[in-house]
Amino acid sequence: MTEGIRDTVIRIKLLEMAESVDMARGHLPDSVESFEKLGIIKDGIYKRIEYAIENVFDICAIVNYPSLKGGASCFMDNTCITEM
Repeated sequence: MTEGIRDTVIRIKLLEMAESVDMARGHLPDSVESFEKLGIIKDGIYKRIEYAIENVFDICAIVNYPSLKGGASCFMDNTCITEM
């Protein structure tokens, strides 16, 4: 993966991460009791936080990719790269 493409992918993943955290933050209630009563909205909040964490793992894989010798590097979203 060329340096420019790596930078672009990392920037996109950082934007997606920030967007997911902002969405989750925008729907957080004031108390734990209110959060427990959110139902499907609570599931959406969990999913957005999970997606943000997956992007962190993907970024780590991209940053560490040059140190890998051979084989494919696959990300949480099931995309894989096989060469640099």
